[in-house]
Amino acid sequence: SYLWDFGDGTYASEQVKGSLLTVVHTYTGTPRQAIATFKVTDSGGGVGVDDVRVTIKTIPVVTLTSLPSSNSTIGQPVTFTATVAANSGLSWPLWVPVPAGGTVTFSADGTPFATVPVLGTGFGSAMAAATTSSLSIGSHTITATYSEDVFFLPGGTGAATLKVLYGWGGFQSPIPGSQYNTGRTIPVKFILTDFSGNATAAAIQNASNNVSAQLNSGLIVKYGTATFSSGQYQYNLDTTLISGARTDDWLTIIVSLDDGTSHSISAQLK
Repeated sequence: SYLWDFGDGTYASEQVKGSLLTVVHTYTGTPRQAIATFKVTDSGGGVGVDDVRVTIKTIPVVTLTSLPSSNSTIGQPVTFTATVAANSGLSWPLWVPVPAGGTVTFSADGTPFATVPVLGTGFGSAMAAATTSSLSIGSHTITATYSEDVFFLPGGTGAATLKVLYGWGGFQSPIPGSQYNTGRTIPVKFILTDFSGNATAAAIQNASNNVSAQLNSGLIVKYGTATFSSGQYQYNLDTTLISGARTDDWLTIIVSLDDGTSHSISAQLK
């Protein structure tokens, strides 16, 4: 007789067909090592036993978080932390290994920017972290992909999204609290900065923007793009282009940036 003990509480008994005996067994549960034993008993009661060590691997669950968690300012260091663990739905046996080796590759929009060894062994989870301050303006998808170790297969991936914005330095004089005669040109000035407060960085100087204005009657007039000079942006808004503008009308000036944000301020016509 023939008996397979797969080391996970399951057994199989097969008869020899020809000169080979082959069985197929699918292991489930947590990653681990198991001892599969093959036992042969002949008609005279003689017993032969052999075994083999089997390593059961699984793709881990990777969770990715960032600090800051949603929006950052251009040039700001952002730390991404990947937590790597076995699938929480696996329940046999009670001992659950944690990745003790391997690496996590961090990518921004599909382009790797760091590969970091995982830290931590034993129970719970392992972690890897990477920091970057080179993300450009706009929304980014960050992924963290695990490589491989004794118990875990490559391919576990976590993802997070992060939006990078300009620092808003505010509208500059003379707009705040000012009144303007109808037909006059209004100098619209504003400042953008990076995380360090630098208003002259290349990313700031190349910011795309659109200046528009809205009367309190609801009429919206689109103008153009402010230009960068001496650390600030300026657009000369010609109020003669606003059809129907009257004395005592309130004008809302709107700056729309290519980071998806907009900023506004009001000025009174007289």
